[in-house]
Amino acid sequence: MTTASSATRLMHWRDWSIRTRLLVIAVLPIAYLFFSLMSYSYYARMREVQDELNSRAKTVTIALAEGVEFHLLSRNVQGIKQMIYSVIQSDRSIYRIDIFDANKKEVSHVDNAGHAQAESWFTEMPIKKQLVWVSLNAPESERRAAKEKTESESRNAVLGYVRVTMTGSYKLSQQRHRFVIEMLMSLLALGASAAMAWYLSSGLTRPLRAAMDALHHISHGRTETQMQVDTGGEISDLQVSINEMATSLHHAKQNLEHKVEE
Repeated sequence: MTTASSATRLMHWRDWSIRTRLLVIAVLPIAYLFFSLMSYSYYARMREVQDELNSRAKTVTIALAEGVEFHLLSRNVQGIKQMIYSVIQSDRSIYRIDIFDANKKEVSHVDNAGHAQAESWFTEMPIKKQLVWVSLNAPESERRAAKEKTESESRNAVLGYVRVTMTGSYKLSQQRHRFVIEMLMSLLALGASAAMAWYLSSGLTRPLRAAMDALHHISHGRTETQMQVDTGGEISDLQVSINEMATSLHHAKQNLEHKVEE
């Protein structure tokens, strides 16, 4: 019943008071702007975190694929572990780093020691063997053929794979903290706007109500009624007009009474 009555009241907006209309005109656009900006800001911040994680994951994966090559060739598992541990310690956005051999068998891995939640995706890149061919005395055709062969072998020589899994927990917590601050500031602005609209609407409806009371008194014969002109603009013109009308009616009433007496 309450919902139905509220909907009916909204449909009959022409029956609203001036104060209600002013509040709706002032607060409704600001509230719409507030929710629109907050929604977009939240979406943009979450999207920014995802883009930054993707960019970091690619950068870290490429760097590790180039740095781990020597340790994979020499089977230095301890060196691999130290390298990926130093990388994961320098960036809290990395959740886990895995190093596999050419058969996708795990060589080493390091996890994030913090209380973070892993993303559902990961970035993986092959670790290729970088062959260097040098020949100073061979003819140009042989050097070109040997170089092409070396590049082909380099493309096909996969030593292993590096996999980087990111976490957005720390970035999301920072963005949520900033979003909360923005939302509180926007709510403060929204409250200040609503309070200003309430104050200005009361400043308009109060003299209008006084004018209606004065007209009610005049219509009941109290033509000596006079309003106090305490505002400006159109409301002041209305108050002055009511006073002039009351004065004219009062004089007319007195003249009529004098004629009746005569």
